Amino acid sequence: MGSLFILNLFVGVVINTFNIEKEKLSNNSLLTKLQMEYCDTQLNAYALTPKTQYVSHGNKIVDYSYFMTKNKWFDHFIFACIVANTFCLALTWYGEPEELTNIMEIINYVFTGIYTIEAVIKITAL
Repeated sequence: MGSLFILNLFVGVVINTFNIEKEKLSNNSLLTKLQMEYCDTQLNAYALTPKTQYVSHGNKIVDYSYFMTKNKWFDHFIFACIVANTFCLALTWYGEPEELTNIMEIINYVFTGIYTIEAVIKITAL
């Protein structure tokens, strides 16, 4: 128990000394507390980005396409289609029944149509 206490004390002193030396090397020891707060405020201000606001073009199709692409459910739907398409493509094996091959081909056409519609909507909106 005593050696564990001494080891923890030693590690604490090493970490504290490291933090003090790090502060000296970063030249923050020359700044006053008010100057450090000003630097932190400046760093926070530079990190902020303004929110973009959509300006309507007057075209209802473009506006609807834009709001549709920015909807999180649209992204979730497309992601679910990608995952489902991946599983369908992985479901192929040598010597599979002809019926399954035909069904997978139809499903592949459906996913191709969905991706084409997504591309048209995003190109129209953005």
